[in-house]
Amino acid sequence: MEPVREDIPESTRRRWRGAIPRLAELFALVREAGNETVRFAIETKLTPQRPDQTPDPETFVRLLMKDVNDAGLAGRVQVLSFDWRTLQILRRDYPDVPTVYLTLQVSRSTT
Repeated sequence: MEPVREDIPESTRRRWRGAIPRLAELFALVREAGNETVRFAIETKLTPQRPDQTPDPETFVRLLMKDVNDAGLAGRVQVLSFDWRTLQILRRDYPDVPTVYLTLQVSRSTT
């Protein structure tokens, strides 16, 4: 059993028990907890191999940054991705938001 987090109000613990909050809801949860120092490492999850599963990269970045800017947290966010398309759009349109270009190292071992 997971220990009870006394630093999170009971009403908040009840609200999120067993659920994954949306980004805007997570930002609200952090604000409600009074945390002014937590930083957010947000990994985008989209792939060019399955464009039917997510918005296109331009729309994805626009929606992501709407939540970030609405919460006033652009200075506490960095965005990570294996799909560099969103990161390139972020660098172009939001150059102050740090980006992290993730890669996959594949072993070439023959054993």
